[in-house]
Amino acid sequence: MFKNQNSSFIIAIIFAAIAISGSLVFFALQISTQNSSANLSEAIEQGIQQYVTEQQDAVRKAQEDANKPKSVVGDFRDDDAAIGDPDAPVTMIEFSDFQCPFCRKFYNESFQQLKTEYIDTGKVFFVYRDFPLAFHDGATPAAKAAECARQQGGDAQYFKMHDKIFDGQNLLGQGTVDIPEQDLQKYARELGLNMNTFASCYDSDSIAQEIQKDIADGKRAGVQGTPGFVINNQLVEGAQPYEYFKNIIDAELTR
Repeated sequence: MFKNQNSSFIIAIIFAAIAISGSLVFFALQISTQNSSANLSEAIEQGIQQYVTEQQDAVRKAQEDANKPKSVVGDFRDDDAAIGDPDAPVTMIEFSDFQCPFCRKFYNESFQQLKTEYIDTGKVFFVYRDFPLAFHDGATPAAKAAECARQQGGDAQYFKMHDKIFDGQNLLGQGTVDIPEQDLQKYARELGLNMNTFASCYDSDSIAQEIQKDIADGKRAGVQGTPGFVINNQLVEGAQPYEYFKNIIDAELTR
């Protein structure tokens, strides 16, 4: 889950503003009694307003800086499940957690439009890599299920399982929801997978190692939470709106 790193900063600013307000009041009380109460109130109000304005500007800048893509060096495509043209001018790699509500938000609100506008038109090559977070008990089992679907039916089956997992969570509820293993088995049967082969794959060390490699590569790319994206050589963090991704991709297409 992608953490909002600005939340604690904003809370700190609010408390700081309160503290400064108290200091201003204390200072104002020391002003010569020759000042009228009206002038005193005006001075306090101006001081508070100036401080609040400066802090709002600082918060705005911090948010803008946090949302800016960061440069990364390296090829993080690996041999993971992908859709689109491998020779497309833009490669977009998602490091994701199937149980992460923000990953589901990206799936629900941005992915389908990106697929229609960019992936299906040959402009973007999209790679999905696993980045299950330790505190999501259902994330690794879901990643294993998707990898085992791919083992039997290639990338097409992988993304069918990918869609079933996220769509299944939409039916279960909002936010972080459990992914029951019986649901993963049900999806495998619905996809027509050989269940003995699926079970053998699911319990294999090779699948566990593949997922760990994805996690290691994600960390190497600078991913700190999910979802994280590498778009060509830029790291994007969080479930950004479609327009945000569109702007980055369009800029890459004009290079």
